[in-house]
Order: sequence, then C-alpha cells, then structure tokens
Amino acid sequence: MRARNLIALIIVGLFLASAGSALAAFKAGGPGCANSPDTIITNATADDIYTPLYEPDFGRNVNGAVIAVNMDVEGGWSAPNFDCGGNSTGVFTSRAAMLAAGLTYNAADRSGLRGDNTTPALSVDKGVTSLTVRSINTLSTSQISGNGGGMRVVGGVGSPKLSGATVVIDNSAFRPDFFLSDPVGATGDGGGLYLDIDGGAHLTIRDSLFEDLSAGGDGGGFAITVRGGSSVSITHTTVQRNSATGDCGGGKIVLVSGTVTLRNNTFSANSGAGGTDDLCITRPSGSSGTVTVYLIGNSLSGLRVDPGISVFIIQVFLPLVDR
Repeated sequence: MRARNLIALIIVGLFLASAGSALAAFKAGGPGCANSPDTIITNATADDIYTPLYEPDFGRNVNGAVIAVNMDVEGGWSAPNFDCGGNSTGVFTSRAAMLAAGLTYNAADRSGLRGDNTTPALSVDKGVTSLTVRSINTLSTSQISGNGGGMRVVGGVGSPKLSGATVVIDNSAFRPDFFLSDPVGATGDGGGLYLDIDGGAHLTIRDSLFEDLSAGGDGGGFAITVRGGSSVSITHTTVQRNSATGDCGGGKIVLVSGTVTLRNNTFSANSGAGGTDDLCITRPSGSSGTVTVYLIGNSLSGLRVDPGISVFIIQVFLPLVDR
C-alpha cells in the first residue's frame, strides 16, 4: 500500500512539474466559465494553455477560431460543481492553482471541441511552431469541404504547411460528434486529420483514436505529408472503421523526405475504395532526399508502400561512440 501511494504521489508530482513556463496562463472554458472556445483561442497569447472542461457526451463549438500562437490545448479537467472552480474568468496561474480551486483532472476524460458545417474543430495557422493537443475529443459534425475534417493547417495560399514545428497529439480522438451516424469528415484528404509538415518539423501522435470518419479523397482517418527531413511518430493509436472514396481507408502518409515511425498501432475495419483498406505510405514521383519507414509491432491487414521507400520492421539503435 505504501508503495502504491508513493507511485501516486510521484505521478501527481510529475504532472504538476510539467506546468511549463511560470508565465503561461491556464485558461479554462466550460461549465461556469465566462469564455467560449472561440473567444479563448482568438485572444490567446503565446504559450497559453487552454483547458476546455470535460462534459460527458458533449462538445463546445469552436466556431471556426484559428490557433494563431504557440499553445497547448489540454482536456481532462472537470468542475464538479459546474462553477469553473469558483473562478468565472477561468484564468489560473498553474495546474496546482486549478487543483486548489477544486477542479479535478482525469486524462481519460477527453474534453470535446466541435467543428461546424464548414470548418474543423482545430484550425492551425501555418506560422505556429509549437502545439500540443492532449485529452481532447475532436468532434466532426459534417463532411466539410477540403482536407482535414477535424484538424488542418490554414493560412496563406495554396496548401499551407507547418515548417520547423513541433506538434504533439496525445490521448486524443478524432471522431464524429456524439450521437451522429451520417458520414462525417472531409470531402478531400484526411477525414480526421490533415497535416503537411516541412523544414525538419516533428509530429508525434500517441495513445489516440481515429474512428468512423470518411474522406472524399484519400485517408479516411488521417492524411499526413512529410517534407524537408521532417519526422512523424505514431504510437499506441487505434484507427478503425474509417473509409475513403479514393484510397487508404485508415490513413495515408505522403513521404517526400524524412522519417516515419509507426509502433504498436491497430488498424481495423477500415475501407479504401481504391484498394488499400488500412494504410498507404506513398512517395511522389521526382522526390529527392532520404526516406525511411519503421513499422514495429503494428496490427494491420491492408498496407501499401511505394517502391523506393526503405522499410524496417526492427529499429536498430547504434551505440554511442565517444569522440
């Protein structure tokens, strides 16, 4: 019992120690809080931590607001008395202050953010270089026009990219809004997620879920383009019951230049009309630069990998050498 209590204390300590910069503001929205998601996102300053409060089987409308600064979006917080912890502004100085105000935290309680009929729940400006999305239900309400039904990059002309950015999607879900049964997602690629990363960017997706989404193009669950020596890591993630009118029912990764690692993921019951149900890893003709793919411990039945892509099923770690 003492050992168990000690472990619990260590976990809480690590959680509180991860608060980040002392200058970061924790801005809550939800039951009893004054501000809506669009207000908080639109008025965010660099390094803010937006904490949408958990409400079972419910999501708050984002109303097309665009994430334009480096920030975290962290669900899992609840207000037991539906009073925003007694602080109607919802602004706190730290996670410790949120706990002291009576708010509670459970990573399993994914807070809901809802898109609308024309925009995804999470729109990210191409100038953002750091974004963490943790314990969030990204909820789609329709099949919106273009790419990325739940999350996409916006800004500029053509196909906007995140360059040199670090993006983490942790313990989050891309799925239809609660109680919806009609096909939802995107008319283009990436029914749940569409990202184009460049310039040595890093994308991490872990302990997450893509389910019941559709794409009018490729990648019913997600579509990711990797350029400029960037890297993608997807681990312990479930991709299920997604569909694509084009190809790659579960997910599509377009690998121009960089490294992709998929470890211990589960793809199931996806369908791609073009012939690949679970996952496509493709390389456009004329691409240059090194490309490497590690596929380790995944469960999938439909896989397409283009010629010219080096695939390893066991990752090799070289020993450190003193120089």
